[in-house]
Amino acid sequence: RLWFWFTLFSELKLERYTNSIEYRTFDPDGERKARARAREHLCDIAATEL
Repeated sequence: RLWFWFTLFSELKLERYTNSIEYRTFDPDGERKARARAREHLCDIAATEL
């Protein structure tokens, strides 16, 4: 049972790294754009809380 969680966690980490590599390889500005979208989303959330 522990092996299942370890495998699942490893696959999730691998997927995150793969996505990061794909951003840098196929769309050099992709990571910057994703960060900008996330920052904008957080600002929208903060604005609605005010």
